[in-house]
Amino acid sequence: MRNDLKDEPIDVPSLTLDEHDQFENTDHDSRDRARSTKLSRLSNRTVVYMLLFLFVVYSIGMVVLFWVFKQAADDVRYQLDEKTHTTSTITENNMGRLQAITEQFNSQQTVTKNQLENIRAQNKQLVTQLNRVLETQQTITTKQETQEKRLAKLEEQLVALAKTTNQIEQVKQLQNEIAEFKKMQPTITRLTNDVDGLKKQNGSQTLKSVQDDLLLLRSQLDNVATNNDSKQQLEALQNKVDNQLQKMQQQLDNRSPY
Repeated sequence: MRNDLKDEPIDVPSLTLDEHDQFENTDHDSRDRARSTKLSRLSNRTVVYMLLFLFVVYSIGMVVLFWVFKQAADDVRYQLDEKTHTTSTITENNMGRLQAITEQFNSQQTVTKNQLENIRAQNKQLVTQLNRVLETQQTITTKQETQEKRLAKLEEQLVALAKTTNQIEQVKQLQNEIAEFKKMQPTITRLTNDVDGLKKQNGSQTLKSVQDDLLLLRSQLDNVATNNDSKQQLEALQNKVDNQLQKMQQQLDNRSPY
């Protein structure tokens, strides 16, 4: 028989033909079995090596995939952190703005409330003042009606007093005229004396004196403010004096040597 792993001859006792054939068949079977065992062992090793190779490749792939996924996860985490930081910053800014807007709104609301209260107080004061003004106006209207009635009575009284006042003024004017006549009385007396002197003698000096007195009398008459009656009297006196002067002039002309 042969060993399964080595092809070395083995000393065996001699056999018969049948035994020899049987033995050869058994030897062939053993060889086939050894070959199959060897092939199976080789195939098992190949499979093991292939499995090891696949395991190594799988491990390397898994490591690479893990590294890739880790890098991607880190990138995503970094971007997420940036977005989170940006979002937090924007949120803080928005919160600050919202707080500022809220404070501004509250302050404006407070100011608006104060303004409304002031406006209400002013409206109350204005209403009170308006009521006072209306009461005062009503009182003034009543007083005005009373005063209008009194004024009508006073006008009637003034109309009645006007007549008396005119009479009093006329009396005062007459008194003033009488006083002026009294002042002119010496001039009139002197004129009368001059006329009498002219009747007695021929004197141009006396005539000149009469003319001067006449001019003085006329100036005094012009300065006196009189009514119609006194004016008529003065005009009559002036005409009388003029007539006397004309007569005296005619007498002088008749006595003239020419």
